[in-house]
Amino acid sequence: MTTIGSPSHTEYAGNFIYEDDTLKMFSHPEGYVEPVYGGKFPTFNYAYQYRDHLGNIRLTYADSDKNGEINASTEIIEEHNYYPFGIKHKGYNSNVRGTI
Repeated sequence: MTTIGSPSHTEYAGNFIYEDDTLKMFSHPEGYVEPVYGGKFPTFNYAYQYRDHLGNIRLTYADSDKNGEINASTEIIEEHNYYPFGIKHKGYNSNVRGTI
């Protein structure tokens, strides 16, 4: 986030992304991880990505309530649909539930 007079600084180190010298996220083979800072040690939110046979990300989801099940109405973060020739469908490709 950038406020007037203080631009943010992003650094990339392999799979790790730092913003203003703070770990923002890192990827893993099934998706990505975002740290949540608030106590002595950070906790981590895991987001998983379902990919199609071409490697396109079709669905991003997370078990936010940690019950072992994915509730489609609250835990799907993002969905992408594509035409057979590769262009994204317009109108319903968006963040379903903002953040983790």
